[in-house]
Amino acid sequence: MIILSEKPGDIRDLSLPRGQIEYVQSLKKSSNAKIVVVYFGGRPRLLGDIVENSDAILIAFLPGPDGGKAVIDLIAGDNDPSGRLPITYPKYQDGGGVPYWHAVSDQCTATDNPHEPLPHWAYTQCEVQWPFGHGLSYTDLTYSNLRVDTNHVIHHAPWDNKAVEITVSVDVKNTGDRVAHEPVMFFIYEESRHVTPEYKRLVSFERMNLSPGEERTMTMTVMSSTLLHVGPHDDKHDILQIGQKFRIGVGSATDCRNGQDMHLCTDTLSLEFAGQDSYDPVCEASCLLLSEHGCLWDQGKQSWDQIEQLSRVCYSTCIASSSPISKDDSGWGWNYLNCIESILKDSRRPNERKCNDVNMMCRDVFHSEDATMSPMEGGKVDQFESSRSNFSTIIVSIFAGIIGTLAMFYPCYKHVFFQHRKESSGAGEIEFMPVIQDEEERHARLS
Repeated sequence: MIILSEKPGDIRDLSLPRGQIEYVQSLKKSSNAKIVVVYFGGRPRLLGDIVENSDAILIAFLPGPDGGKAVIDLIAGDNDPSGRLPITYPKYQDGGGVPYWHAVSDQCTATDNPHEPLPHWAYTQCEVQWPFGHGLSYTDLTYSNLRVDTNHVIHHAPWDNKAVEITVSVDVKNTGDRVAHEPVMFFIYEESRHVTPEYKRLVSFERMNLSPGEERTMTMTVMSSTLLHVGPHDDKHDILQIGQKFRIGVGSATDCRNGQDMHLCTDTLSLEFAGQDSYDPVCEASCLLLSEHGCLWDQGKQSWDQIEQLSRVCYSTCIASSSPISKDDSGWGWNYLNCIESILKDSRRPNERKCNDVNMMCRDVFHSEDATMSPMEGGKVDQFESSRSNFSTIIVSIFAGIIGTLAMFYPCYKHVFFQHRKESSGAGEIEFMPVIQDEEERHARLS
């Protein structure tokens, strides 16, 4: 037995020792028995020719003290293997294609002649040993009849309490003679985004048990929240891209980008916005926060219908505002959202002060009065400065002016005051000694 440490730096080559690969090769040549390779390890190691010279490979990772019994039950056929790879298993040393959640632009160079000099200008998906989610079973399953109930996801603002979703369904049948434990996986393939999309992304999975010959329908729901992603302008908030196109594929072996198993890929779907105004993630998030913390109305005086209406007015007011950073942009901007988040989500700040602090501290974040929301009066949102805010502003300004005046005149006052006290106390006049230019004269005076 070879024991290899897992500390960083102890293993700088993912390839297995050559002796282990040669051992499996010799077994294949000298025996007709089935060869099952079980790999225990905390990281994937390159298996090389072991894959071609074995009949089955079980990736056990680090299963713990009871792992041995579980492996025996799986190899003996007492249990059906239902686990799926939680990683993309690499085939080469460069780790191309790992992890599975990689950008669509991450590709490997391709050429018919491996000896052709660089640079290569043709690109293809990186070759891996097994893709994310790969796994086999002791029975056979077929997927068919993939369908959707609509081609559009309609996004509504959170306060509208509405949603138009897409339901994706697929039929799964156990065509073998053993009970199957199958994890059905749904992947999303986004065609384009303002930021580079992932090649594919797992959005839903569910495990089902199927008896021999049994067929069941598995469904998943695609909501607008499924399409949230980090945008190009702010790395702390997820956004939507209205008009975005995408597909849904079923199964780890399916690839809706290169045409593999397209019968398990939906047609092109899209994301739309239900509001009359244009979609702005800053306006939506800002108005939602202000609404949740009661900054748009007097607490306890509005019904839910009124709250919805006031939130819509808040959103329309934000959309109509112009950001001074760019006259082409609408809304209050990410800085305003960050400002109100820092206040409304601050657990150390008293709740009764938060809304007023937002108006006092965040309204000038762009030096624009458009970045101000008022409490609700009569069901309207007004650009305002509350009487309390005006009074506080005036008091602070007067106080700052007094302090500044004192700071400016105090040094002069101090000099005159102390000079007057000195003269009145009978102290003599100040005698100034002339600057002595000659060094010998200076010594004579000192002596």
